Amino acid sequence: MAIFSKISNRPTADMPAFDADATAERNPLRSQNNQSAQPHAVPPVPPPDTSASRAYSPPAQFAQIVETVQNYLVTEIKTADLNDTTNLRSRVEPVFDEAIAEAGLVISRAERRHLLDLLLADTVGFGPLQPLLEREDITEIMVNGPK
Repeated sequence: MAIFSKISNRPTADMPAFDADATAERNPLRSQNNQSAQPHAVPPVPPPDTSASRAYSPPAQFAQIVETVQNYLVTEIKTADLNDTTNLRSRVEPVFDEAIAEAGLVISRAERRHLLDLLLADTVGFGPLQPLLEREDITEIMVNGPK
């Protein structure tokens, strides 16, 4: 019974009653009537950037990988095959993986997929605009300049 009375804030012989007004007088930050008291300011935390245009700088060896894959595309892929992105991706991936191995680059699967997306967007897509064009929630893209 003593636990129930402590939870329900009923005064018991060993526990004094809770007085909200007395607590507010001791601590002005908890007072509803005191408008001038400001709680300690906590700096706002910016939301995580989930946009496709996050600033990402590929590794230094990426230029060598891009050159290898672009040479493959120029010599081995016909212009008609560039429209089928699924087929193109499946044909470019082995060359891309081999170029990564030759460059001695150790990267995660997510970064590998991101680098391949960047490479295909730059080579046969619209470059940095490609991820934005693929999103359903973006209906308009305005470009003000190259920077």
